[in-house]
Amino acid sequence: MGAFAGLTAGFSLLLLSTNLGLLVAAQAVFGVSIGLIYYSSLFYSMDVGETKGEHGGLHEAMIGAGMCLGPAVGAASLCLAPASPNAGVYTVAALLTCGLAGLIGLRVRRAE
Repeated sequence: MGAFAGLTAGFSLLLLSTNLGLLVAAQAVFGVSIGLIYYSSLFYSMDVGETKGEHGGLHEAMIGAGMCLGPAVGAASLCLAPASPNAGVYTVAALLTCGLAGLIGLRVRRAE
């Protein structure tokens, strides 16, 4: 959860910061968060169950979908609200927050 929150905060600060020091810190947080999320999720997707290769492929497909969906949603929000230059940042941050909420929901259901 910390890495996902760091991903959202780092992304937002990367695009909204006006201070060079804050920008460098945001890049570090964003990079560490992406690395931690990628490697830990790939490990768990391939370590759980008997269909390890299939889960790894699904994991890569979801990453590809996210790499397409995130920028597409950001660009669409800029087209829909051209007067707000930060609309893309807020929309993608909201999308990341919804993703985190979905993961928490899955975790809560699995614990029951």
